[in-house]
Amino acid sequence: MKEYYDSRLEPTATHDISQRYKKILEEQFCPKKGFPELKYSVARKAISDFKKVSSNYLDVLDLQLTYVEYGVKRTLDYGDIDERFYNSMESMFEKTLKDMDEYGVLKTFQKRCFNIHTQTQWMGWGFGDAIESLYKDFFEEDI
Repeated sequence: MKEYYDSRLEPTATHDISQRYKKILEEQFCPKKGFPELKYSVARKAISDFKKVSSNYLDVLDLQLTYVEYGVKRTLDYGDIDERFYNSMESMFEKTLKDMDEYGVLKTFQKRCFNIHTQTQWMGWGFGDAIESLYKDFFEEDI
C-alpha cells in the first residue's frame, strides 16, 4: 500500500519503486552471486505488482522491456536456454511493443528495442528470428 500511495503522492518516488522491481528481475535473470534460478512466476509477478502501484505507463513499459533485456543478458552470459524461456521473452517483447504502440511511445524506446534485436540475431530456438520479425513489425521503416 505504501508504494501505491508513494507513487501517486510523490512522483519522484516512482523511480525508486521501479528500481526495487528491477532488482527483483535482476535477481531472477542475472544475480550478482550464483547461478540464476529463472523463476518466471517471480519475475512476471514483479511486473504485475508494479503495474498495481505505478500510475506511470512509461515506468511500466520500462520494466517490461527490462525483463526482456535481462533475459537476453542471461542468454549472453550463460548460453542457450530452453524453449519455455524464449517463449516467455518473445511474448513479453511482443506485449511491450504493442503497449508502446498503443501509448504512441515507440520512438522513446526504439534504441533499446534495436539493441535487443541486434543482440539476439544468432540466438537459438528461433528466438532471434522472432525478435527480428517483431522489431520489423513495429519499426519497419527504420530498418
